[in-house]
Amino acid sequence: MQIANVVGPRYARPGEQIELTVHLTGPDGAATARQVQYRIPVGAREQAYNFTVSDAAQANAAEFQALAGVPLRSAEQVLDRLNRQRPNTNVYLRVVRAGESYQVEGRELPSPPPSVAMILGRSQPGSENTVALRGAQVAEVEIPVGESMITGSKTTQIEVRP
Repeated sequence: MQIANVVGPRYARPGEQIELTVHLTGPDGAATARQVQYRIPVGAREQAYNFTVSDAAQANAAEFQALAGVPLRSAEQVLDRLNRQRPNTNVYLRVVRAGESYQVEGRELPSPPPSVAMILGRSQPGSENTVALRGAQVAEVEIPVGESMITGSKTTQIEVRP
């Protein structure tokens, strides 16, 4: 099945429950839709949030690309990274907001306090332990769709306003 579109409201308020509809098309042209509920966090910043629905390959690639600069130092780290792979029979909704986020030794630190962000921002270029990211992932929601393999990715933007 191919991800055809994702539809949601244009605006939302902190604490509000929103519904997104993911439209899928099958190989024979049959269309289906899945709804997913997401509650905007109560303390959400006033800004645009990207809601991306994607297949497992793209969700895995986004995560592993961010971790590419982090060397694996133990068998536990290798197993942890391999066990994070998602199955390709689900759709994955990732909620990302603009802003600083850091990965330290393979773990994401979204929205660190300013004092911590300043320290992490000072790490030397090429540092193996800290990676600066362009956006902070707020949430990920798995949407089961059955036994069909899923392909594709679509993004919609929702502006959070008070």
